[in-house]
Amino acid sequence: MKIYLDVALIIIVAKLLGLVMRRLKLPEVIGALLAGLILGPNLIGVVQESELLSGLSSIGVVLIMFGAGLETNLKQIKAAGKPSVIITFAGVILPMGLGFLVACLFNGGFNTGRDQMLDNLYYGVILTATSVAITVATLKELGKLTDRAGTSILSAAVLDDIIGLVILTVVIGQKNPDSSIGKTLLFTALFFVFVVVCGFIINKLYKMLEKRYEHHRRMAILGVFVCLFFAYAAEAWFGLAEIVGAFMAGVVFSDTKDAKYVEKHVDESLFLLFSPIFFAHIGISATFGSFGGNMVWLGICFVLVGLLGKLAGCSLSARACGYTSRESLRVGLGMMARAEVALITTQKGIEAGFISEDFMPFVIALVLISSLLTPILLKLTYRNDPAEQLISAPSVPSAKEQ
Repeated sequence: MKIYLDVALIIIVAKLLGLVMRRLKLPEVIGALLAGLILGPNLIGVVQESELLSGLSSIGVVLIMFGAGLETNLKQIKAAGKPSVIITFAGVILPMGLGFLVACLFNGGFNTGRDQMLDNLYYGVILTATSVAITVATLKELGKLTDRAGTSILSAAVLDDIIGLVILTVVIGQKNPDSSIGKTLLFTALFFVFVVVCGFIINKLYKMLEKRYEHHRRMAILGVFVCLFFAYAAEAWFGLAEIVGAFMAGVVFSDTKDAKYVEKHVDESLFLLFSPIFFAHIGISATFGSFGGNMVWLGICFVLVGLLGKLAGCSLSARACGYTSRESLRVGLGMMARAEVALITTQKGIEAGFISEDFMPFVIALVLISSLLTPILLKLTYRNDPAEQLISAPSVPSAKEQ
């Protein structure tokens, strides 16, 4: 079957380009994206879209979100304080509002029907996402991960993911013409009640099993089972996106002893197979050259407000919270990067019919540009930084310290 050759080509090309990206200090997911663009119909054309490839990609996105949930530090969120909450909301609301305004300008204005307004709103939803992997790597290199700006970025990024998923859930729920905001919010609330009740029971049971099977493969298998079950429950029972269920499943296990062990085994599967297939699949399914001038201008403006919205929203809110001008700029730049969550959100929007798959290249452009600009500009803000300002605030205590 050709699927074997397709997967083999995706894995080897994605990994080779991923190594190149790592040398350039960029996310390896960019390498997988480029692999899809190169192997797919846009260039060489040796790998085509298929149902099996799409299925493997869907499993990949669920596991990616499960891993993101496992990395969530609830204690860090509690210790983040008021500034990080304000920065998060400003960094979500402003980009989302700007994305919506830009989409309205190019897609019928403000007097269109309900469906078009929802479609326009989804452009803003895509811009709520933040990926701080590049920022963390840059701050580590500079030795500034624990200063006030670094701590605020880490805390705000975690809150950003949670708020973004809630917004995604509500907006996708409105796609059904028979749905209403009240009904969507009700089912969203019921889902979170389900997560709290089932999650509490599963968490306690898991901790009991840890005492007997700590660092055993059975614990990783149980974790993946709950991930897939929550993903199914979110979509089938509550009408929500499956990625929300997968993320919350990760949060359920995030405070257990075996969280890192489970994450390690999930990452192995992602690294070897599912992650390169998911990101390459985005590149394969992305189409170039089929959009008209109106979409080109929409895409250009979308990328610009995507960059400026996060920068302005997070910087100005940090300044309002008493941060210095330089610290505020660092926070804004650190929150500007986009990667996997923006791509996942876009893919969900395409599947739900909010946006055309022709728009994906512009989201990829946003990921590439923000990934290149963030580390360069962030390093410039630390140039000639006085030595006494290296650590301006204590770090958030770890779980062990607490």
